[in-house]
Amino acid sequence: SYYRLKQPSPAEKNLEEAFAIADQLSSQPQMFNDVSQIYLKTASMYSSGGDMKKAKECLQKALALKTGFRDLISNVDLALIQFKIDSSEGKYLSAIQRYQRYEQLNDSGFNLKKTREIDEMNIQFGVAQKEKDLQLLQNKGQLQRAELSREKLTRNIIIIASSLILLLFVLVYN
Repeated sequence: SYYRLKQPSPAEKNLEEAFAIADQLSSQPQMFNDVSQIYLKTASMYSSGGDMKKAKECLQKALALKTGFRDLISNVDLALIQFKIDSSEGKYLSAIQRYQRYEQLNDSGFNLKKTREIDEMNIQFGVAQKEKDLQLLQNKGQLQRAELSREKLTRNIIIIASSLILLLFVLVYN
């Protein structure tokens, strides 16, 4: 971003446009989550750039919106921004609590991600196992059909041989 490249002028212009749009959308309840995300991401950008005053303003705007529900990533971002702001303001006890909250949420996110990965691997293993079982059943079916064909052939040979022997006995007997 421009801000991280130490080019705040283009970043400020773009942010002002984003804020104007966000302010317009903030009156629509269905947009609260999206607008809150805009403010949170901007606050994160400002805090990373060291402008804690603007970060705090954005954070307050995000918190002012009653979103009802914030996803885990938003809560992680929120805790980190609050930690940075509290640290810059010398509120060290609050900053430590915010950082602990950040770590707790971040660990939860990591655990969720790992749980999802494990679930995906289990699903992939299950699918592979089912495909293997299906192939095994198909092979077993082919083997049974081959066995059945062989038994039919053996039965037909026995019937033909018996008929020929019987015919031979009838011819010899006459």
